[in-house]
Amino acid sequence: MGVDLPTRVSYAGGRYRYQDDQETPDTSAITLEFGDKGMINWRTTSCSPFSGVESGTFVTFTGENGTMVIKGSGYVLYDGAGKEVERVDGPGGNDTHTQNLIDAIRNGTPLAADATTAHLSALQCHLGNISYRVDRRVKCDPANGGRIVGDEEAMGFWKREYEPGWEPVV
Repeated sequence: MGVDLPTRVSYAGGRYRYQDDQETPDTSAITLEFGDKGMINWRTTSCSPFSGVESGTFVTFTGENGTMVIKGSGYVLYDGAGKEVERVDGPGGNDTHTQNLIDAIRNGTPLAADATTAHLSALQCHLGNISYRVDRRVKCDPANGGRIVGDEEAMGFWKREYEPGWEPVV
């Protein structure tokens, strides 16, 4: 999509499957809006198996012209009509990412995702979590690093409070 930071983020979800002491929702829908460039809608259900045509599905991307289903061991591409156009099997999952990091440290192998890409991906997840915690949509300023605007309570989650003597020194 060629986007970095959202302009608005909203989160709907909760803990519906199990009533226990976990804080993380088991069902959610997060919408990241990027102004006139479009939006990303991310849905997750951690307590329900995927019942679609692809077992072992990790994540599905749906766009204007088709869908990509990423599995733990490769991916499948479908055109806009749902017809399979490509299937690639291969390694995947956490082991592949961990090995990439180890190879980068030991051998100087390029990382699959650089620090900026990782930061932008993580920030989008954090903004979704903040929206969930304050129970409303938050507005962000892409020109100011994605910071939340006009919402002091939400901005309170932007950084953590450290115990005296444990503050990071940069």
